[in-house]
Amino acid sequence: MNKKILLTFLSMVFSGSVALASEAARADDAQAVPQSSARIRLFGQNGVGVWFYRNMACYKTGMWGPTDAETVSGGLGDAFASFVGVASNSGIGMPETTTTREIAKRNGMLSKAFFREYSVDADKPLTVLVSFGDVSGMRCGYLSASFVPKAGKDYEGVLNISVAERVCRLEIKEITGTPEATELKLVDDMKPAGKCR
Repeated sequence: MNKKILLTFLSMVFSGSVALASEAARADDAQAVPQSSARIRLFGQNGVGVWFYRNMACYKTGMWGPTDAETVSGGLGDAFASFVGVASNSGIGMPETTTTREIAKRNGMLSKAFFREYSVDADKPLTVLVSFGDVSGMRCGYLSASFVPKAGKDYEGVLNISVAERVCRLEIKEITGTPEATELKLVDDMKPAGKCR
């Protein structure tokens, strides 16, 4: 009996130590951006397609969807992981924002939200392409935004959806402030991207 109590106590202490260590590690995770590049965090989930094009101010699509793009959300594996609630975030040390802290508010029925962070070339165009569709029949065709990331800066791209208003808005924002107190401001040079010719 005493062994069980001791084991239970030790596992509780160890669990608490691990939790404290992981909290401290998360606080230290916000790393400076290399001055030759920028970083972007993009959010996805089941029903939301998110792709991006490096060094391009346009996007390409084919018969089966976007082509020559990096897929953030919209692949079968991501959709299934989001559907069953096991989708996970992938970070490279970007500071937390209100969006990441409140990511659970973006969850839908059978659609867990997640984010992915990427290092991208600075001073070269970047295009983000998104789409949305759900079981209610609401659809948003391709929405795109292109901008030129600045060296040493962090950005966040998110598709905001209002099912009640049947509206989708793609927003790209620069993360400013300090790692402890971040703010988000709309990117000045963001514009809709067209299809590549």
